[in-house]
Amino acid sequence: MNDLYFKALKAYTEMLTIHIATKTTDNPFHKESESFYETLFDIAHKIWEKYVDLWWDLFELSLDEKKKKALEIIQNLVKEIEEYKDNNKVSLWTEDLLGSLANSLEDIWWSSKAFIK
Repeated sequence: MNDLYFKALKAYTEMLTIHIATKTTDNPFHKESESFYETLFDIAHKIWEKYVDLWWDLFELSLDEKKKKALEIIQNLVKEIEEYKDNNKVSLWTEDLLGSLANSLEDIWWSSKAFIK
């Protein structure tokens, strides 16, 4: 099942890339392909959840370590966004987007932090 998950995840990322690449060139396909990548993500998600249901572990980490890792992933992306904004000349619109992304991450940052003892 592990191999099948990675194949489904690859299909999802490829479809997401196609979806994004058609944003300015084929609006009808772009809109419809949103359901394509969402379905592929759902399939990958279900495969790996079934993997866990069958008593396989995805990470050799304790539950507390997994919670800390989740927070670390979020914190690292916030840091990457901030560094990108600070180290690149970005337009006002791009700066606004980056700020919005950081705000979204802040919401889940605090939620994930609440699970850490």
